[in-house]
Amino acid sequence: MLSDTNPKIQQMLIEHYRKMTAQQKLECVTELNHAVQQLALSRILKQYGPISEYEQRLRLAAGWIERL
Repeated sequence: MLSDTNPKIQQMLIEHYRKMTAQQKLECVTELNHAVQQLALSRILKQYGPISEYEQRLRLAAGWIERL
């Protein structure tokens, strides 16, 4: 799974994931997706400076689509 993680910690993490409900797992994925979007938006604002919210959403969507 994670090559830089201690095997004992890795096993604890796997056990924790197995104990999580589907709802808890979905919440984690949603939070991670939000964090990735915020990072991408930070990069966009750094690259393009102050742009409208509409343009921010367009650039964010364009970046997402290009990876598919």
